Amino acid sequence: MQTADLQKLIDTAKTMYNQRSYAELIAILNEKINEGINDPWIFALFGHSLFLLKGAEFVDISIKCIEQAIQADPEQAEFYVMYANLLKNCGYLVESINFLLKALELNPKLTALNYELAILNIHLGQPEIVSKLLLKTYQETNSVIYLATLMQYIYYDLAISQKEILKYSKELYKAYFNRYQPKIYDHDSNRFDTKKQILKIGFFSAHGLSDWAGVRCLCKFLDKSRFEIFGYSMASDKLPEYCNDTTSTYVQDIKSNVVAWHDCSQLAIKDIAEKVYQDQIDIFIDLAGFSAYDPNVEAMVGVAARKPAPVVATWLSSNGTTAFPSVDYFITSKHQVFPGDQNYFTETIATIDNALFQVQLEEVMKLPPIKDPPYKTNGYITFGSFHRHIKFTNNVYQAWVKILKAVPGSKLMLKYALLDNLKISEYILSRFKLLGIDESRIIMEGPCSKYDFQDAYNKIDIALDTFPYSGGTTTIDSIYMGVPVITNMADRPSSRVAAAILKTLGLDDLCCLDEKSYIAKAIELAADTSKIDFYRNNLRDIISKGKMRPEDYARAFADVLNYMWENSCLKFRKQN
Repeated sequence: MQTADLQKLIDTAKTMYNQRSYAELIAILNEKINEGINDPWIFALFGHSLFLLKGAEFVDISIKCIEQAIQADPEQAEFYVMYANLLKNCGYLVESINFLLKALELNPKLTALNYELAILNIHLGQPEIVSKLLLKTYQETNSVIYLATLMQYIYYDLAISQKEILKYSKELYKAYFNRYQPKIYDHDSNRFDTKKQILKIGFFSAHGLSDWAGVRCLCKFLDKSRFEIFGYSMASDKLPEYCNDTTSTYVQDIKSNVVAWHDCSQLAIKDIAEKVYQDQIDIFIDLAGFSAYDPNVEAMVGVAARKPAPVVATWLSSNGTTAFPSVDYFITSKHQVFPGDQNYFTETIATIDNALFQVQLEEVMKLPPIKDPPYKTNGYITFGSFHRHIKFTNNVYQAWVKILKAVPGSKLMLKYALLDNLKISEYILSRFKLLGIDESRIIMEGPCSKYDFQDAYNKIDIALDTFPYSGGTTTIDSIYMGVPVITNMADRPSSRVAAAILKTLGLDDLCCLDEKSYIAKAIELAADTSKIDFYRNNLRDIISKGKMRPEDYARAFADVLNYMWENSCLKFRKQN
């Protein structure tokens, strides 16, 4: 084949590849290969298209073709990208990262590869690398997609200060505002009435009923002579993992206690805002958004930007400020806010005299019986962390290693759905090995049912929280199973979710101000088995009968609602 004809064939093949016409492309290239045409682009495009169309069935042929292309032209960056994609889909995450790095070395202009590297490092669990790659990608492209993804993971990195987070939050607001150009609703002065007898509260979720775990007790126990609840959902009625069917008590408690439930999944952003406005909602509260990039969250942010109610607040949805001028309040636990934190929020921080949220597990699932702490039969202490491995920062690894080295014979159990992936578990073990911990001291378990997940807490003596991204539901899960949780409150509100739960329950002794005291507390508790026994025998009663009871939580939240309303009315009068 003449050079010009070959180049025309390659250009046509590239176009078909980009258009994802894989079946037709494979047929054409297979014919040319059989005719003896030997060009690296032909082999690479054929091999990768074959894998994308057929998957693992032809993976050996795909690998051989792309390897042949690389051998023929080792300076072609795109071949390494194809190979990296193939390896990623086969579960070889570390190898995929290495090939993407090689592609970037050959062609630094392929800036979008930094985003692909970030996603791979999310799967591996390297939060500091993730935030740096996403930040680099955003700075090079100025893309709102990359900025929104960055805001989802920026809170995992202790090296990024609250001041920097505020800066990027403001940039994200500007990007969204420019995208939507929202019309801001005006609200008549007669709406701001401190003497109003009944307040209409609108809760808005991006992901269906799964976002309503913390609202469930409010639906049941908020004073209905004072508050009317309206629900707005951008998704189907997806349930939390511990609810097995749509007829569960969880669903009944919510839907039977709201004035109206609106499915907004088919509505345009402006129409959702108009519905909230027409419902005459007084306080509009978002439940999940501002820090993830997907269509549902985009819609919710677009609604909030329009200020469809006199008062707009965010709760459970953001780890830090939204930086949206239309959002008046950031609702959080009083235990999560330290002096000076308000400086990094554009919203007024409204604090609950309780934990950040409330979940009464015994009402929505059958709880496993609590067994004796395992140290009694094992003869050694078993620490545990049932968090997502993306929360395992460098500081967390180092702290856990220091604890294991200081407590002879102790082991660490890690449990999370993705830990059944051999490559991920091998990578985690390699991190511990580099820090001097033999893999025999690390126990890893993968996915299971919610009941078995709860029961797995019977295998550990002490739970170790992650930082700076703290655990909320994992802390509640642990306490229900009689396992004490040691937490590091670090330097930001998002680090203190576990601490808010523990302090609400009077378990202040388990809350540490820094990494050093976190390590010391774990070592101290491991040496005091009588204390471990006390927690095992009493924690379930403490959480079931203590201050986090749903009735108490609803009263505390009512105080916040009243505060936000009265404070907003007073501010409006002063300004007008």
